[in-house]
Amino acid sequence: MSVELSRLQAPPALFERAVVAFLAVLALLAFGLAGCGRRVPAVVAEQGDPEAIRFPRPMHADGLDFSFSGLKTAVANVLRPLGDGPYADALVNDVCASFQAAVVETLVARSLAAVRQVGAQALNLGGGVSCNSLLRNRLSDACAAMGVPLRIPSPRLCADNAAMIAWVGARRLARGERAGEDLDAFASLEASGLTAGAPAAR
Repeated sequence: MSVELSRLQAPPALFERAVVAFLAVLALLAFGLAGCGRRVPAVVAEQGDPEAIRFPRPMHADGLDFSFSGLKTAVANVLRPLGDGPYADALVNDVCASFQAAVVETLVARSLAAVRQVGAQALNLGGGVSCNSLLRNRLSDACAAMGVPLRIPSPRLCADNAAMIAWVGARRLARGERAGEDLDAFASLEASGLTAGAPAAR
């Protein structure tokens, strides 16, 4: 998700926290991760009540910063008295629906705040979490109300970043390309030394 990130007062990695939160809830509910990704909570959530559990909305009064740590802890606190599971289907459905509602409300609110802060002409939604239909629908409605175009690629193009990086690596390996021992990975744009919004070097 991006809105002229070089002008925001919050690092782009903030939006990746939603991905981590989805994975944490998957683990808490013992779905397992293989082959299910972030679609599982969303699919199960369709059968639950998003108002069954009032999970916290991690929004700070000032700026665009937020954290899903409290939300993940709240989910764990609901499940802890019930042991390690498996849990009743009705509970799983309601936990997923209520959790998804909290995440989506937070992302929509922070996205719109970012649009207003920089006076953006459009909002781009991308990455694995953008496959979430509730997020897509709520952002579409909110951006329409603000008169701001929302650009969302087809869900089949919203692959997880890790999968996309692995695919590029596999293609390069097939061409015989090898990285040197100085190859490094950076978890944030700032650490990479690149500048957000700067044109790519040719």
